[in-house]
Amino acid sequence: MKRFVFFVLMTCCGLSAFAVPLPEGTDARITEVRQNDGKIVYVRLKEATVLNTPLGPLEAVEEVYFYESGSIKEFQPAASGEYESPVGSLTYTTTPISFYESGSVEEMELAKETDVTGSVGRINVAPKSITFYDNWIPSSVELAEDCQVKLKSGVVSARSGYRMFFHENGTIQSFTVSKSEPLDSSIGKIYPQEGSVMELHPNGIVAEVSPEDICMVTVDETTYFTKARSPIAFRINGEVLRFSAEADDFAFGQFKFILENGSTELFVYDDGSVFFPKPGYVHLAGLEYRRHCDGLFVVPHHNRLIYWEESFDDISVYNYSYNGEGRLVSTSLNMNILQYNDDTKKYFENPPFTFDQESNITSYLGWEKTRDPETKATYNRPVIVKVAVRKPVQETVIPTPRPVEPVLYEK
Repeated sequence: MKRFVFFVLMTCCGLSAFAVPLPEGTDARITEVRQNDGKIVYVRLKEATVLNTPLGPLEAVEEVYFYESGSIKEFQPAASGEYESPVGSLTYTTTPISFYESGSVEEMELAKETDVTGSVGRINVAPKSITFYDNWIPSSVELAEDCQVKLKSGVVSARSGYRMFFHENGTIQSFTVSKSEPLDSSIGKIYPQEGSVMELHPNGIVAEVSPEDICMVTVDETTYFTKARSPIAFRINGEVLRFSAEADDFAFGQFKFILENGSTELFVYDDGSVFFPKPGYVHLAGLEYRRHCDGLFVVPHHNRLIYWEESFDDISVYNYSYNGEGRLVSTSLNMNILQYNDDTKKYFENPPFTFDQESNITSYLGWEKTRDPETKATYNRPVIVKVAVRKPVQETVIPTPRPVEPVLYEK
């Protein structure tokens, strides 16, 4: 059935508003109404009216939104009140309250400090907005006072006046650190920076933390120092996933290079491969000129260094390796590689390329244009692109009359 929206506005042009039956079962005088497929989804009340809300019969004013099923999606209470919820007694204001179709609260403005009970215990919540999942588990609250967060790796103080977020299973997702206290990790003791945001996995393992100090991370038997007060991300098993290195010179297998005017943030993977999402200019040993990169992926055990550069709508991809004579070989690849940003960061938790036993690329993290059926807008959807093993498009042996070692610049 073709979807349409029907809108009626009854103004005061000599006509008085009349009572109409609303989806939740009451009659009300209204001045505006909207319908979807013949079902009321919105009304504006002419006067305060008692509605059958998910919180019980309550007087409502102004705008009311409905689901097509007839249940109330949002309404504005005429007066503040109190509701006994599964997480405790909630005193609400006259700010609109929103609901899930099941009837549980999605968002509510609290009128006073409230103790909310959840799987992490009792939390003193500030008189601000509180949000829930569709199972009455809080999704976010603002802390009224500092509280102690007990983790598997230690105890951390969460700062009052900032929001605490929760996973759908009720465990803490993130909070702002109030006081730096030591935590155990796979790279030793770390001291979270005061005022930084700490993120947790649903199992309670630290997902991301910004230590006050420099830490040491070992990658492929090489130890790197992290930048102080920069985020370190951990996998759900506690192993390091991502960090920013203090140095700008790197060596992975035969590949040695220096980064310039870029970020030294890198992802590390179980197979020993590494990914630099924003490397800037790269000085690769064996080349007498630098390359600008929008992504750099190194797989030492497959003898591969892949980098790509984005120019307007085109992406140039190059695959470097060493041949049997120890000389660099460059191969041009035709790939739509997914570009790295905050929205796509999660897709790079696994290596962006896979290989077969002969070190041929078998897949890569790419994108395809997709049209949203509702908005008709197009966007780039991340996909894993399978690659058929075939002859390279272009292969160039790079002459290296003598090895060129990277120059280590003085800090």
